[in-house]
Amino acid sequence: MKHRTILLYTLLTVFCTVAFAAAPSIAASNPSILIFPFEVETQGDLAFLQKGVFDILQSRLAAGGGIEVVPYEKYKTLLEGIRDSLKDQEALSIGSRLKAGYVLIGKIRVQSDTSLTDAKLMDVSTGKPALTFSRQGTTPEDVFGHIKTLAAEIRTTLTGGDTTPATLAPKAPAEPPAPKPPAKASSDDLQYQHPEKLWRGSSELANEPIRSMTSDGRLPVSIWKSPKFKRDFRSIAHGDINGDGKEEIVIASDEALSVYHYLDGKLLLLAEKPCDPDEYLFRVDAADLNRNGRAEIYLSRMLKDRSRLRSQVLEWNGTQLTVLAEPERFLRILPPNTASHEPILLGQESGRGTIFDTRIQRLEWRGNTLEPIGGFAVPFSESVYAFAYADALNAGQDTFVWITPEGFLRLVQQDGEDWKSAERFTGAAAYIPYPTGDEDRGGPSSDTPRKRRYYLPQRILVADIDRDGKNEVLTISNTDLTTHFFPNIRIFRNGRIVCLFWDGMGLGQKWRTSEVSGHISDVLVMDLNGDGKLDMVFSVVSTMSSAFNKAESYLVYWTAD
Repeated sequence: MKHRTILLYTLLTVFCTVAFAAAPSIAASNPSILIFPFEVETQGDLAFLQKGVFDILQSRLAAGGGIEVVPYEKYKTLLEGIRDSLKDQEALSIGSRLKAGYVLIGKIRVQSDTSLTDAKLMDVSTGKPALTFSRQGTTPEDVFGHIKTLAAEIRTTLTGGDTTPATLAPKAPAEPPAPKPPAKASSDDLQYQHPEKLWRGSSELANEPIRSMTSDGRLPVSIWKSPKFKRDFRSIAHGDINGDGKEEIVIASDEALSVYHYLDGKLLLLAEKPCDPDEYLFRVDAADLNRNGRAEIYLSRMLKDRSRLRSQVLEWNGTQLTVLAEPERFLRILPPNTASHEPILLGQESGRGTIFDTRIQRLEWRGNTLEPIGGFAVPFSESVYAFAYADALNAGQDTFVWITPEGFLRLVQQDGEDWKSAERFTGAAAYIPYPTGDEDRGGPSSDTPRKRRYYLPQRILVADIDRDGKNEVLTISNTDLTTHFFPNIRIFRNGRIVCLFWDGMGLGQKWRTSEVSGHISDVLVMDLNGDGKLDMVFSVVSTMSSAFNKAESYLVYWTAD
């Protein structure tokens, strides 16, 4: 396969809100570093390395202060037109022009069973290497470990460690991986192809869904994929927004709150409310709780750089979406269950010094205002978003299923015993920043506490999605390449929906959807095509927004045949 060279702009700026939301004050005497584009030589499409390497380098070098990173804006124009690796002297010349103390250049090579990371930190004043770095691995994911080690070595070299030039010899090559078993089916068999190899474009999918199978090979399904949108789909909901008796899809993205009809394999826009510059939409639900025949949209959002909670309730008035209320609460609709055949609106205020207040309350409409009518006790869960309450055991009574901050599923059994999964289930990228306390301030000269990210938990749905007469538990499971090691970073490679069932001892996997590149941000069950049967709809973010890329997202409609 022909090698492709990709310029990897691992450019650091203390103003980018990644990894840690608040950067420390930096004294003028601190060493400064200019990061040049890493060159990536790869077989296949590994564009996810671009953002991953950028995020890890930035977080590791910016954490704790002591190093000044030359902002990208200062040398962006100097990089235009560059298509190959810089020579050492060219890098030193640009570094000297921008008065940087050090420059970093590097190259990453990824082949079928080998990954190599080489980098060089050079002292601009002497023109000599201050650090030479080389690492070898066997998978693309090993590159992230290399970058973490590189950042640590740079920090040690520049902020008080051994400042003499150091050469890190490559590790001995790992044992070659065991041969892969032969494929069970031809790559021409649509049943076994990756969905993104089947989906060629919106025009081919406008009316015809794809026939496929679940991962266990037992359940035939039909799959429809929407065209891609240049947006970050953070959350989706469903409800009869315009009162015509059919359910619409509501999408909360980085650019707007949108409502779409699904008709004959096409999405038709009903209404859209653009986001203001200071709005951050992260969760949306819909239900007709004021009983006027049209479902209200319950939108959880933050304002002022995600520092102020101010949600909205909106309703379609025949021509546009109008705001009914703006409660200062996190909002969530609990679907109908065994105990309540009607949806329940839950609210939770921000806590003092914490993200969530300990109390979760039921809310109801009293005239034109939403009022709390009592508490809603949830065991072991701090967040109003982190649990489901339904008949997950198929025992004729509701039980709590929730997800821990670490990503483990837990469930209360009929005998009161608590069950916990051994597998982590990683959610999406939507997050709320929060201060960690005085001990985590940016540095001795900084009065602003460093912030960390609380990633919003994914939905847990309980429904008979495959129509076998028994409830299943559905949730998102994304592959985070940092494996929860970096609390402020999630780097997604792929994702899938996992279907679990209670077998008397625990929640076991029944099947899972095919993997999609990027990550799945939300999932819901609804009757999308109006045939009276439950279908599954989920949103996929194939490309996350960054300094180099605009986000891309799409919807997937999944139904059991």
